Amino acid sequence: MQTTRPAVDDAAKRGWELFNFRGRCNKCHALTEDQRDVTFFTDHDFHNIGIGILRHNVVALACQAEQLLNSGDTAAIDRAAIQTDLSALGRFLITKKEPAIAAFKTPNLRNVLVTGPYFHDGSQETLCDVMDNYNKGDGVQDPYLDEDIQPLALQEKEIDDLVAFLASLTSDDYHEQAVRELARQRALSQTNRPQRDTARAFGPKPVKPSPPAP
Repeated sequence: MQTTRPAVDDAAKRGWELFNFRGRCNKCHALTEDQRDVTFFTDHDFHNIGIGILRHNVVALACQAEQLLNSGDTAAIDRAAIQTDLSALGRFLITKKEPAIAAFKTPNLRNVLVTGPYFHDGSQETLCDVMDNYNKGDGVQDPYLDEDIQPLALQEKEIDDLVAFLASLTSDDYHEQAVRELARQRALSQTNRPQRDTARAFGPKPVKPSPPAP
C-alpha cells in the first residue's frame, strides 16, 4: 500500500506563519499586508532592501546619477544603467525620484530554491544567507533603505523553518533538482554563514542616516 506524503511538512507550515508575521516577508511578498499572494508571492512593487550597500556608495552614485539625468542624454543614461555601477541605483534611473534609489522589483518566489543565486545582484548563494541577511536588518548605512527592513531576532530553528517553507514552493517538475539543491545548501550553511550577525539580529534597529541635502 502506497503512503502519500503530506504536500507541506510541519517545518514549512511553521515557516509560512513566520513568513507572514515575525519574518516580515509579507511586507514585500504579498499583495498587501492583509491580502496574501499565494500564486507568485510578490507585491509587484520596488524596494530598497540594502543589497549592495557594502559594495557601492549609493549616496555618491545617486549624486552622480542626478547630474547625468539632468543632462538629458538618454543614450548615456541607458549605457550607465547597464554598464556602470549606476546600475546599483535600480528604479531611480527610471523614476528620477529619491524614494526609488537602489529600489528593485520584488521577485516572485515560485521555484526560488532552484533559481539561485539570490537578490538582484546574485550576491547570496543560499536561502540561509538570504534569511541571515534579513535577520540582521542589513543595509543600515543606506539612507534610502526601506523602512520595513529591520532586525528580526529569529532563532536558528525559525530560519530553518522559513527555508523549509521557501523550498516547499518548488514545482513538481523540479522535485529531484530541488532535493539535491536543498541538501547542498544545508550542507554549505553548516560551515559557511557569511551573513550571520547574531548581535545585530537581536539588537535594536540602528538609526538610519538621513539622505544628503540636495
